[in-house]
Amino acid sequence: MKQKQIKLSGKEGFEKYYQDLYGTRWQDLKNSFQKETNTVEYFVKGAQNPYYLDSASVLAALCLPVKNAQKILDLCAAPGGKTVVLASRMDKETELFANERSASRKTRLQNTVNTCLPLEINSRIKISCSDGAVWCKKQSECFDRILLDAPCSSERHVFLDSKYLDQWTPSRIKTVTMQQWSLLSCAFRLLKENGIMVYSTCTLSAEENERTVDEFLNRHPEFSLVDITAQFGRAAYSRLCGRADIDKARRIIYPDGGEGHFVAKLQKNADFEQPCYVNEVSSYDKCPTADEFYAEFMNCKFDRYKTVGESVYILPKIMPNLRKTRIIRAGIAAGAVKKNRFEPSHGLYMASEPKMHKNLLDLDCDSEEIRRFLHGEVIDCDCRGYT
Repeated sequence: MKQKQIKLSGKEGFEKYYQDLYGTRWQDLKNSFQKETNTVEYFVKGAQNPYYLDSASVLAALCLPVKNAQKILDLCAAPGGKTVVLASRMDKETELFANERSASRKTRLQNTVNTCLPLEINSRIKISCSDGAVWCKKQSECFDRILLDAPCSSERHVFLDSKYLDQWTPSRIKTVTMQQWSLLSCAFRLLKENGIMVYSTCTLSAEENERTVDEFLNRHPEFSLVDITAQFGRAAYSRLCGRADIDKARRIIYPDGGEGHFVAKLQKNADFEQPCYVNEVSSYDKCPTADEFYAEFMNCKFDRYKTVGESVYILPKIMPNLRKTRIIRAGIAAGAVKKNRFEPSHGLYMASEPKMHKNLLDLDCDSEEIRRFLHGEVIDCDCRGYT
């Protein structure tokens, strides 16, 4: 008898979920949530005020190389700490675009930029308030570097707030994972060839970290993980996603400091070529009436038929990778079988070469006949059968 699955929720569900994930380490991780974060003062020369942020957040921003980049995007920028770190390191001609979806958080971002950066740098920062997941609808491949510090489930925030702890369910993770995926799906389209994107979170959840990056790389093989050479934290966990090179990403987790940060550096490779695959059709249909037509009127033979009702299609030998793509029609619509007689389609003649036909008719390119042919109309001629 199938055992009923226990639904996880509230404090007990939260405990069980992360206990199963981290085992005996979970107690130490919980204890680290109650400690003060390792806050650092980040001051940029010429600014009015310093900015105070978690040291792990500084390290995440430092993972994005900004030298020689013309345009940088901080897609989820508020409250602005990582924006300040990026801006303080970029070249004098570089522009930084800082975006935040929430209007109230965008105001906080604006205040941070105004007070924690000198005017010369501030003037090269463009702040916007919009949904970062839809930027790719208006532009593509326009940024050299992108920081995606994605919204996440933040276990420390949940653990320290009884209201959120009582409301916790695994759906919290599923909801933010969907948000992260939509942002990643937009960000990779905004990145130029050979550009670098840093994906970061402040969560312990594997679904939002290793597994999200693993799924992204499976769907977008033109991207590869870049080793993070900074000596902080520890390698990400391959056991949580099955990808060996995920150890190029980093986790900043107790006892290394931080509240569970994750950082992955991804590069879009310009020289990547999408592989092609042999058509995976296990078998083809037979169509004797079509064979008879080709033997009588054509100098070639086809054997890769697909029949749908009366319609006959000729499938190609090779196909591009169309995984998870809904195909309306593959190949050439060759014709139709009507009353045991094959009637060829106009498309078959448009797709074929003259040498493939036994009967040929030479027409003037400005003639009425050629116009009618190109429109799919029947042309009368002295030849027997189809020409």
